[in-house]
Amino acid sequence: MNIGKQFIYSFYHLKRVSTFRIQKIGKPIGYLFFVMAITMLFNIIQFLNSPQQVNVVGENQFPLALWIPLLYLFTTALKFIGVSFLATVGLFIKEIMKKPLQYKHTWTLSAYAVTTPTLLFAILEAFSWQPPFAWLLYWVLAIGYLYLIIRYIPKPKKRNTK
Repeated sequence: MNIGKQFIYSFYHLKRVSTFRIQKIGKPIGYLFFVMAITMLFNIIQFLNSPQQVNVVGENQFPLALWIPLLYLFTTALKFIGVSFLATVGLFIKEIMKKPLQYKHTWTLSAYAVTTPTLLFAILEAFSWQPPFAWLLYWVLAIGYLYLIIRYIPKPKKRNTK
């Protein structure tokens, strides 16, 4: 399945997203780079639409061509850290729900669970609106999505021992 379909499914088809857990780790890593590239588009649009300040003569301005890739790499690295933390929370969720998952599975599912909160807050930021306690709302949404995704994973079947 291509990355565009995975992106669309991550918004509304959580049962399908639960099947993504068996992907190799390269797919969700590439997916996070894709999501963060889309998020950066909102940041670039906001930056280009904001009023520009005039530089003082002799003041160095960091070139925009260098600033954007550095910002992209930094925000993507932070997203990887956030997904790793969410995957750890996912291990607690899977224990409560008695689901057969390992950390690599919860990491993969977490990569897809952060799609909606990430893009929602990127859009809100593009419109220069930041809700109070945005970080808390982000984590509640991400953990909620991960919970809903893990809920669709079938429980292991019991073996008959005769």
